[in-house]
Amino acid sequence: MYPESQFATRSIKAGAKGYLTKGASVEELIEAINSILRGDVYFTKEVAKVIAEDLRTNIDSKINSLSDREFQIFMLLAEGNSVSSIAKKLSLSIKTISTFKKRILDKLGLESSVDLVKFAIENKLITISSKNDKS
Repeated sequence: MYPESQFATRSIKAGAKGYLTKGASVEELIEAINSILRGDVYFTKEVAKVIAEDLRTNIDSKINSLSDREFQIFMLLAEGNSVSSIAKKLSLSIKTISTFKKRILDKLGLESSVDLVKFAIENKLITISSKNDKS
């Protein structure tokens, strides 16, 4: 699962005037649309809290240096996907994904895939779940 704060932050930087999570009710969606039509912005309390925390602590400054495509590939790598499986998923060559991986490691100051996963876990970009978890 991708962290809500990363998508919300990237959306705002791209000019979004609002952000809802998948679990938003129809009523909340209507409220958000009306708010934006009035010229206001709309973010759920949860998203606003997470964004404020991210800005306050500035934990993800290295992550923000990644392009959107680099971030996408970073998350796929952090989740344990191989270079070849990512290439297949994104319809790109293995060489292209390898180049992205090297660039990502360089930008984050990391040396290996293990370091990348560790970085993602430490910065709460991914969570560890047991294969026996049914949730």
